[in-house]
Amino acid sequence: MKKTKILLAMLLALTLALSAGLMTAFADEPDPNIPFGTLSDPAQAAITKILQMPEGTNLPTANFLFNVASQSAPTGVASQDIPMPGTAGVVTISFDPSSLTNVTVNTAGGVTRYIKESASLFAGKSWPVPGEYVYTITEDDSASYTAGTNETVIYSGASYQLTVYVKQDSDSGTNYIFAIGMISITEDDGEPGDPALKKDPTPGSISLTNDYSQMIFTNSFMKVNGDSETDVKNLSIEKLTDGDFRDVTEYFNFTLTITLPPMAVAAGLGAASYEAVVLDDQDDNVTVELNGAADDADGFITVVPGTPLNFSLKHGERLVIPELPIGTTYAISEISPTNYIPTLTVLSGGTAVSGLPAGALSSTLTASGLIVADTAPTTNGANSALFTNLRNDINITGLNINDLPFIGMIALALAAGLFLLAAKARKAKKGYSC
Repeated sequence: MKKTKILLAMLLALTLALSAGLMTAFADEPDPNIPFGTLSDPAQAAITKILQMPEGTNLPTANFLFNVASQSAPTGVASQDIPMPGTAGVVTISFDPSSLTNVTVNTAGGVTRYIKESASLFAGKSWPVPGEYVYTITEDDSASYTAGTNETVIYSGASYQLTVYVKQDSDSGTNYIFAIGMISITEDDGEPGDPALKKDPTPGSISLTNDYSQMIFTNSFMKVNGDSETDVKNLSIEKLTDGDFRDVTEYFNFTLTITLPPMAVAAGLGAASYEAVVLDDQDDNVTVELNGAADDADGFITVVPGTPLNFSLKHGERLVIPELPIGTTYAISEISPTNYIPTLTVLSGGTAVSGLPAGALSSTLTASGLIVADTAPTTNGANSALFTNLRNDINITGLNINDLPFIGMIALALAAGLFLLAAKARKAKKGYSC
């Protein structure tokens, strides 16, 4: 029994010793979120700028500036000797739509994101002494891109603290960045960050998805389309008729549903409702109850995002919805145009949309997922859905006019037969009388 107790005590001591060793081993493991460097390959840090916008929005030519401020340095280092990134601590990231070199573009969920990294912040810098150098980094919205007419930019409220650990090489005496630690002080929305959550500011590769510095500043860029009712950039649902037997006074029925981009709604750019108008081919407001207005005197039709709108148009008319946010999507249907074959042509930011459904005689024609887009290069930026209804024939007492030529031939044949019968009858009659 005594030997058993001694054996158990030895096993317990061994277990505690191994556990302590394992804990020490894990404690000595490098933090994967702190990039470590060497003299030949020092640790690096960079800024990642994400400029996001509703799908269909053009990328602006824009500069975004970031302020890098020194918070502390090793004892004895004068402020002028502290290495500063960029130009006196100002780092610039630029976007140019004509050249997307080193820019990654991805579109998902109706949002397009342009992603670009700065150069390495401390590349080529000389460090006066080993030790810890602490910096804070924020975006300078006052000196960055200024929103133009009908534009909105929401700047990142993020801020970060970088701690640069400088080590001296024992052989050469050269100081280099051994490690860089980073924490988020505030997030993009301005809310406090988690100081216990370390992030990796190491520059990434343009070819790898999400392989970027995690020092990320995300800005939102949005635009509203069109100004006046006659601006072709507004969403326009148009009606034309064609064919020898069309009726230019006939009204055709439509259903439209618009969906505002969530980013614009979150930014307060989306209205609860919009006032649409019906214009004729002379750009005059001809909105009446027959179009769907509540009253002839109103002169407009109320459109509520997310709610189907029923309205009617006749030849030469168009329904126009001014000042929708770019990136608004819509679904449009022409409802059963009796005796007509409908066709649909759509322009999105001036660019023709392909892959649209074909129409059939007297059948409803529907297209969805269409986008109110920014002006495409070399176009007028029109956002329109044009329904053209064709009627080249009519039904007469159940007969199609296309059958008339055949009916005529049959009638001629019958007439010729009757003529021959009549002629034979006359001859027979003459022969009998003789």
